[in-house]
Amino acid sequence: MALCLILVLILVACGETVQVAEANGASEGEAIAVDTTTSGNTASSAASSSLSPTGSSVPASTTPTGSSSSTSASKSTSSSTVASTSSSSTPTTTAPPQTCTTADYTVTYPNDWHTAPTAYTCRLFSPAPIDIATEAEFRYEVELHILDRDFTDAINGFPGTATIVSDVGATVNGQVARTIEYTTNGDYPGPVHNRYAYLVDLGDRTLVAEASEYLDGSQATPDYTATKATVDQMMRDITLVLGTPSAKTTTCTADPNLAGVAIASDAGWDLDGDGANDLVELLDDPATTTGWLRATLTGGGVASGAISYLEDPSTAPAPLTLKLADLDAGNGAGLPEAVFVHSFGASSKNHGVMYLDGCQWKNPASDPTHGEPALATFAVATKSGAWGCEFGAHGEVEITASQREFGSDPNTPTAWRDDYWRFSNGAWQRVDGIDSTTSPGTSAPAVSAPCPFA
Repeated sequence: MALCLILVLILVACGETVQVAEANGASEGEAIAVDTTTSGNTASSAASSSLSPTGSSVPASTTPTGSSSSTSASKSTSSSTVASTSSSSTPTTTAPPQTCTTADYTVTYPNDWHTAPTAYTCRLFSPAPIDIATEAEFRYEVELHILDRDFTDAINGFPGTATIVSDVGATVNGQVARTIEYTTNGDYPGPVHNRYAYLVDLGDRTLVAEASEYLDGSQATPDYTATKATVDQMMRDITLVLGTPSAKTTTCTADPNLAGVAIASDAGWDLDGDGANDLVELLDDPATTTGWLRATLTGGGVASGAISYLEDPSTAPAPLTLKLADLDAGNGAGLPEAVFVHSFGASSKNHGVMYLDGCQWKNPASDPTHGEPALATFAVATKSGAWGCEFGAHGEVEITASQREFGSDPNTPTAWRDDYWRFSNGAWQRVDGIDSTTSPGTSAPAVSAPCPFA
């Protein structure tokens, strides 16, 4: 018993060296050595307490509010160590988004996504490259396009016969908007599926940004929820082009040969992006058979172009008319085409189309194989002709030019032909056609519904 007491006294007399983590005097992970060989009481005090932020003494096992520590201890017969540890993680970085610009907006999209080439640049977006050359129904997750309708009309007509799942008010770049999710009802390719759209008020037009659960009629979107989130982010970052005049307001000047009296007009479009609609007029030159289109821009410029033939409006049986319409639903520069009546006989009415290229109104190029569509409505004893329109899901227009020939029965054509046309980037493209020669025994299809701008 005496021997044990002597050993205890020796240990106390020898003392220890203790390492403690200093909260405010050492860098993270370091330890401060406190020598306790001269005073055992001092060592006991340092190891059992630390100072709080206010200077008061708190037990070492207590961590002041707002701080954290992790300690571990190892003890030998000669020393005791309290070691502090810390952990750190390498922050992840995200590549900055890509940016593209059209006449109507500047938008960002994920760095690892793609936009389509040529006419669909900055309109179609997908994580995979978009091949519009080899696929009739090319695949994409997100589409932005401009509707040739004001916001109220667009909302009232959207989304057709589909079933609305949700309809929520929103704001996009300061403009009134709505987010609408809906379930298709046979109006879109593929099985019944969901779509998610933003409609944004651009004044006389409406921006639509849309995600689909299906890329096309056969392939589902890999992650519809993620695609919706991408559209949300694009709309948070988008910059709309509103109230910014283009160079047309100062650089467009009228053709020196421009002459005539306005006989029809349409002021429903902002042609130069300054936030104000511009006046487009159909002019008749009484001295010649030439007509003209003239766009008087609110900012001061004039865009014009000659029409090779315009009937004398004073002898026409009905007024010659003019209507602006976006035949290609925002394709190219997103500007409207001018559809006008250039001749009006007793039994026929012939329309022309011109498009605005820079400061000049031009005639569209013809399809190299099939010419251009006959935009005529006529009816004689043995023949009738008409043209009508069908509208795609995104506002694009397909024009049907129909001809019917009759024998003794005026109600049953003996021969017929339909040609289907689209207008894109200043040119007519014949999409398809069907006729009684290539489809014998087939009844003539019903003529498409009349075009609202006919």
